[in-house]
Amino acid sequence: MFVTIDLFSALIDSRAGGGAALARIAGAAGHDVDGGALFDDWDARCKASQRDTVGWIPFAEHCRLALAGTWAARGWSGDVGAATEELLDSLPSWPTWPDVPAALPGCASGTGWACCPTSTTRCWPGPGSPGCWTPTTC
Repeated sequence: MFVTIDLFSALIDSRAGGGAALARIAGAAGHDVDGGALFDDWDARCKASQRDTVGWIPFAEHCRLALAGTWAARGWSGDVGAATEELLDSLPSWPTWPDVPAALPGCASGTGWACCPTSTTRCWPGPGSPGCWTPTTC
């Protein structure tokens, strides 16, 4: 039996990691902005896209649509597709919450279950990963 945990904000401090990535991406385009505020705007738009979209689209497309809206609201232009890819590619570097690395392996201890974090964006092979990935999960 498996226990899956979506790690986008349950295990990962997505605001810290995503905010840092968005600040870097915006900075490279010449925009000096608070990454946390930029993340908050993007995250709200991403969640609204997931809520309001009829039918299925990939999570990466929700992210791209949200970033396009975030950029447009600021009057910015540029390659939103490349910026979205850079944002999603940064996910393995996003920090976990402080209690995760020690607690995650224990969630399956003594249960006979495998505890595998999942993500709707990318696999998480970074620091703290319990290493339960297979090629089909990425």
